[in-house]
Amino acid sequence: ITALHKSYLVLQPNLQRIYSMIVGILKMILYLEHFGIILSWLIFLLLFEFNSSNIQIINIKNRMIKNIFLGTIVKFILPIYFLFIVHMISKHYLYIQSNSYLIILLDLFILDLYLYCFHIISHNNSILWKFHEIHHLDEKLDATTELRIHFGEPILAFFLKLPIIFFLAIPLKIYILYEIILTIIGTLHHSNICVPMKIDKLINKIITMPNMHSVHHHAITKDTNSNYGFVFSFWDAIFKTKSNSIRQDNWKFGLRYAAEKPLIKLLYYPFTSKKLKNL
Repeated sequence: ITALHKSYLVLQPNLQRIYSMIVGILKMILYLEHFGIILSWLIFLLLFEFNSSNIQIINIKNRMIKNIFLGTIVKFILPIYFLFIVHMISKHYLYIQSNSYLIILLDLFILDLYLYCFHIISHNNSILWKFHEIHHLDEKLDATTELRIHFGEPILAFFLKLPIIFFLAIPLKIYILYEIILTIIGTLHHSNICVPMKIDKLINKIITMPNMHSVHHHAITKDTNSNYGFVFSFWDAIFKTKSNSIRQDNWKFGLRYAAEKPLIKLLYYPFTSKKLKNL
């Protein structure tokens, strides 16, 4: 009995760690149900766009394959690892946040402000821009443009964001909530849905809407380097990065100096020393 007791004492810490990891994995599976919301929303927007007389689609098959392939990695595969990492570091937080709605809202603001700043840096740093170029190379805007993100970009953004998550002790559920809101708003403001101007302007005072974000995808550089907001639009107003341009029907989206590339080239391009136009 004494020997068994000693064995239990030796194994207990390991058993606790294994139990903790199993609980963590089960939580991840449970939280992944929330991504069903994202998938349902994306399908809804796409069906709405396809039935819209305003949508203009070029090379639909190849373009959709590229965007959905990239989106599957970024929105459904990588988040599994990101959520697991946040879950693990949350065990070492220095304090526990209050559950007040004010603190939750503040967390959402901070996460979005970080992404706004990262977005600006991505446009001004040559290394980050090579990853972000893939997103801007899309020559048409629809809900799948939100999915068109090179996997390297969210990986870099996530690990640079980890210190913020840790020192602010942002709960896993709030991190997940923001990611869901980000994707829902992102697919909306990349979409071709025609929102009445009065409603668009009203909502756009707080939330980034299609008319505002479409300016960011205009092939003219001064417009591309503006309207950086993801979820909340007021960051651009506060930090003077908002453009006064209004979307026009004859606008060219994408990049003036480069045309669309095959999927395989989009994947390896950021790791080369070549310019996109010469790829």
